[in-house]
Amino acid sequence: MSFINKINTRFIKSGKLAILHCNTAYPTPKEDTYLDTINFFNKTFKVTVGFSDHSTGDEIITYAFLRGAKVIEKHFSNNIKKKTFRDHAISLNKEMVDNFLNKINTINKYLKVKNKLTDSEKKQKNLLSFRRSIYAKENIQKGEVFSTNNIICLRPFKKISSSNFFDLINKKSKIKYNKGDLIKL
Repeated sequence: MSFINKINTRFIKSGKLAILHCNTAYPTPKEDTYLDTINFFNKTFKVTVGFSDHSTGDEIITYAFLRGAKVIEKHFSNNIKKKTFRDHAISLNKEMVDNFLNKINTINKYLKVKNKLTDSEKKQKNLLSFRRSIYAKENIQKGEVFSTNNIICLRPFKKISSSNFFDLINKKSKIKYNKGDLIKL
């Protein structure tokens, strides 16, 4: 067994295997990168998925990252204008790598799930005018089950946030509500 095969076998056994989607054309036209293949691999295989890029610049690897690539393989050159081999034309230089990494780090700051008010929202003087509460969409009888057919989120906000909407679904009303009444938890 060759040295390379021993290394590859060790990575496979340790679970450090990654599948990288790639188009082998040098350079790869951007329209031939088929980046949804990354999503397909992520859904199909239980390993890390990445992208091996042969297009020019960093545009496609940025999109690959946004499509879920956890590994990016991109050629590097100290002189991307060198004409001796076609690798230089598809490579990034140090400045381009730094710019790409800064871009990815910035993007990561924005890729969060919102689950609470942001600091900027809390600073708004008229925040309550944007918020909603849960109201009766129609008359609801005591003991009737709350559903998307009989409750709705509307302004103005009055103590009970619309974020509780789905918590109410399939629960029984403890009192009778008329259409337009504020729902109380």
